[in-house]
Amino acid sequence: MPESIAIAAFVFGAVLFLIAIAGGNLKIFGSEISNSVSNPGLRAVSFFVGTFFLVISVASILDEPSVPSSSPPYNNNSSEQNSDFQSPTTSFSATSYCSMTDVYGYGEHSDVSTAQDLAIDDCIYAGGVPDCCASNVRVSQ
Repeated sequence: MPESIAIAAFVFGAVLFLIAIAGGNLKIFGSEISNSVSNPGLRAVSFFVGTFFLVISVASILDEPSVPSSSPPYNNNSSEQNSDFQSPTTSFSATSYCSMTDVYGYGEHSDVSTAQDLAIDDCIYAGGVPDCCASNVRVSQ
């Protein structure tokens, strides 16, 4: 869930939770909540719905994307993997990160620029913005 939606859900849940606890006759953000909310049934519904939104939003805010420490999800060197003898070649691993959508992309190849292109393509495929994915690429050998 995008961070802005999680924050909106948190605020909505907090308002409903406050209504459930305090009842009516409240002024929140310039809006007045009438005394008709003093009905115990409406307050119970407000409590459960508010708690639901609070839990969902806090869980999504605290859920950080995990960066796998293993090898990238795919390797474009399929012809080298299928041979019985692998010649000693240098392999480059590239990681692309898009901070706008908080996604990563991975690529591995014997050529640096191809590894970078694979990582950028994987980042875009995962939901990243193309310019954002291309602006933060790291390569390791």
